[in-house]
Amino acid sequence: MNTQTTTAPRTSHATKSRRVTNRTRRATVQHTRRNTKTSASEPTPVGELVDEAVQEIKNARTARQEAARQRRAELKATSNLLKKAVQAGEIPPSEDGTINGLLRQMYAQQGHTELKTFDEWKEAGYIVRKGQKAILLWGKPRKHDRDKEEATAPTTEAADGQQTSEPQEDFFPVCYVFSQLQVHAISERAEAEA
Repeated sequence: MNTQTTTAPRTSHATKSRRVTNRTRRATVQHTRRNTKTSASEPTPVGELVDEAVQEIKNARTARQEAARQRRAELKATSNLLKKAVQAGEIPPSEDGTINGLLRQMYAQQGHTELKTFDEWKEAGYIVRKGQKAILLWGKPRKHDRDKEEATAPTTEAADGQQTSEPQEDFFPVCYVFSQLQVHAISERAEAEA
């Protein structure tokens, strides 16, 4: 009598875990399908997405404006220091007698002798190197429109009872320039890339 016992093949631990993983995966897919069906009938919150995008744009604009204000404040502080140094006789006045002349002298001591705007360098066949920060100078003053100025200017009563408007000062914008140390010829860049 031959007594052989037949045993069921044993399943390995890896096989059991695959089965559990597959069951979990199927349950997750079914749950996702159910949720997708219900959310498809609901309207998408496009308004919320637009509001978030608008808020991000406003935040970015505010950050850029704040950075511009800081650069302008730094330029004002530097200009005032140079002006006081000239008045005290510590440094000679500029050749043209302007604050920009003093700023150019200061930058020339650092090696920045030829200053041009981005577009001027581009026209000359140069491009600003990546990562270079602009050098700040004062731009040409902008005149106020006299009609707008009269409409928006604060009025004061003179001693004789007539109202007079106070003239506003011209606005000096900040001009961003780069020096010869911050640029390279466009042909050099093309050769370097080749």
